[in-house]
Formats: sequence, C-alpha cells, structure tokens
Amino acid sequence: MKRTEYQALRKITGGYHGSSHEKLLAIAHIEPLEVILDDISVRWAARATRTGNRTIKALLDQQATTLRDPSLAEWYDGRGASLTRTPLHPIAEAFHKTTITPEERSCGQSNNTATTPLIDLTILEPQDEKSHTPGYWQAGLGTLLDEGWRVCYTDGTGREGETAAGVYSHDRKGNPPRSYGSFAGNISSVEDGERLAIALALEKEEAEMIAIASESQAAIQSIRNISKGVPPRSQIECRIKKALTAGTRDIGILWVRGHIGICGNEQVDKQAEFESILGTISESSKIATEEGMKAISKATRKCFRQQPGFNPRTCEWNRQALSAYTWTRTERGPQNKWLHHIKKANSPLCSTCGATETGHHMVFECLKYEGIRREFLAGKGSWEDLDKADWRKVGEGDKAWYFEAVEELFGHLSTRGHDGEIDLLVGELGMTKTDEAGR
Repeated sequence: MKRTEYQALRKITGGYHGSSHEKLLAIAHIEPLEVILDDISVRWAARATRTGNRTIKALLDQQATTLRDPSLAEWYDGRGASLTRTPLHPIAEAFHKTTITPEERSCGQSNNTATTPLIDLTILEPQDEKSHTPGYWQAGLGTLLDEGWRVCYTDGTGREGETAAGVYSHDRKGNPPRSYGSFAGNISSVEDGERLAIALALEKEEAEMIAIASESQAAIQSIRNISKGVPPRSQIECRIKKALTAGTRDIGILWVRGHIGICGNEQVDKQAEFESILGTISESSKIATEEGMKAISKATRKCFRQQPGFNPRTCEWNRQALSAYTWTRTERGPQNKWLHHIKKANSPLCSTCGATETGHHMVFECLKYEGIRREFLAGKGSWEDLDKADWRKVGEGDKAWYFEAVEELFGHLSTRGHDGEIDLLVGELGMTKTDEAGR
C-alpha cells in the first residue's frame, strides 16, 4: 500500500524518485492513506457503538479494524485450529467494553415500561440577566433543599484531553455531603463527561427526591430526550435510561450557570478535575463513545493538515510550477547537488554563484534568479512565507485578471533546463510565462 501511494504521489507532484514521502504528501495536500482508512474504520466502529449492531461488533471482534494496528489483530496459530488474541489497543478495548447491546438499547421499551418522568425544577433561564448573579441561584437552590430535595451538582471536564466526571451532593436532612466521580479517558467528549456525571448521580444516590443540577444544556436535553423514549446513543445514556426506569423516586433536573461562585458548583468542578488527574495517573479503564472516537479521528487528520507545507494551493498550480516546487522543496530534482549525487552532473556547485546548488539556493539565494525573485517573492525569505498565497492584479476594469506570484516564480524555475530566452507573459510588465500548455 505504501509503495502504491508513493508512486501516485510522484505522479501528482512530478517528484523525483527518492523524494520524501512525507513532503510529497504535504505538497499534494493529501493525508496518508493509513490515516484516511483509520478514519473510516473509527467512524464505522463509532456507528456500531450507537446502533448496537451485532454483525458489525462481531466483525470488529474478529478483525479488530478500529485502528489498523497489528496489536489489535487476532491471529490463528500455525495449525489454524484455535484462535488466540493479543492485547487490544486501549481504544479498541474501550470500544469492545462500551458498545451498546440491543438489550440495553431497548431498555424500558421492550417490556412497555415507561421511564420515570423528569420534574422540571428550572430556577432561571440562560438568557435571564439574573442568571449571572450568584444570589438568585443560592436562594432558588435553598428553596429546593428546604422542600426536601437532595441536590446533586454534576460536571464533566476535559482536562488535557482526558475526560472525567464529578458529582457533589448535599441536602438539609442531616445527611453528610458526598463527592465522587469517574474517569472516562480521551475517547470521550466533555459532553460525555457531563452525561456520565448525571448517570453516576442517578446510580449512587438513594434519596427519594433527587435534583440534578448541571451546567450543560446539551446533557440536560439528552436526559429529557431519553425520558421521552428516544433510544440511547452510548453506554452512558443506557445507564441513565436504566436508572430512570428503576424505582419510583422523584427525579428533577435543572440548569445552573457555572463558574459564578455557586458553592456546590465550585465543589463539583474540583472533584471532576481530581478524577481526571487520578484516572490519568492510575491508567484507569476508558469509555469509548461515538463523539469521542470521531473527535480522535478528526484530531489525527487535523494534525497532518497543520504540518509545514501542507497547503491546498499547490495542487491547483499548473504542472510545471508544481513540479519545480516539488523539486526544490524536497531537494530532489534538476539542481546540481542532487544531479551530482546520482552521478548525472560533474559538480554540485551553481554555475552562476559557485555555491552548492540546492533547492533552497535556487529559490532564495541564486544571483541568476535575482530579478525574478525581487519581482515575485516580495521579501519572502522562507518556505513558510511561500506557503501563503500572494495574488496580484493585472490590468483594469473588465479585462483585469489575477495571478499568484509564487506560482509564476516556480513556473520560471521549471524552464531552467531549456535553451533560449523565456517568453514574457505580459510584455509590458515583464512577467515570466510559465507554459501555457500547462495552464
């Protein structure tokens, strides 16, 4: 696969044999084929976590294609008689542990059992100006406590990419306050952490009247949807649904504004941070969710797109300019240093300057191209500067058109092997013609 990918990249960019595979990927603005296949596999696996499809899960169990890592594979022994499993990659292991089964997905529906209806305990709406004042919240929450509710503040955190959940609960019935939480890992989103905190509160609290206070409107909406019969999308939501169907206690839910000094909310923020640190240090088991798996895949692809030289502009250039850019950027082309290395030139030195003729020398230093460099580079002195577009206007009115100065420079460099003078693209401006056949 690597070999085929490399040959295709050379065809696209016009690169010489021996050019850096990574640089050709960046110049062609193409992510590695492995990354693209991994992205497809992860999204496929993420779909399985949501749908609970047993066929997909069985295939993943057999082939472990989630991350295309050899350590995920299941190999038959030499006789092919028995199946042995090597240790699973952490993401694959988390996936296999957290996939929704059909039974979990239908919890509370297959036997016509309704979930416990949620009680709306709204104190203030997000758009209300009073919601920024801690005093109004303290008064409203105090009223709930006086009515006998045990208020459970829930929070999720994504500290350094590691998701965790925290819960802080208290009441005014003489029961001691409680703080607890759980670690979810880097295969879950922050919103998953918020939902996990709600699931923990519903599972661990034994009070007859529980008020869930969350600062995440998305998590609150998810809980409301589940209580109305919407199927869960992750194992975390399955846990919430199971908790809602158990018992006959009163469960209320309300939104609270975070980070404005509400005592319980500040306590739960600290608990969630603690769970994230503790889980990271102890390497606790992780929870894989659809959102988290897609986020990892997206971040991996984004990492490649941000590499130096990874720019979609060059793919749109004419063939001659793109080839010259590839030759000079990869240091594999008709410059004397490379030709001398492959024994196609007697000397690696530049015939004009006497310095070693590298791609960098030709683009930024060679006296032979000083005039064209002055006109088109406009003070650019590094490859990073060339990665930024420099569009220029020619003509006026309806006849005006634009060209990219960097493309014109490399179009000029691509003709260095030809004899004779180079025609002018626009004679009166003295711009270089690249090769109209390549446009």
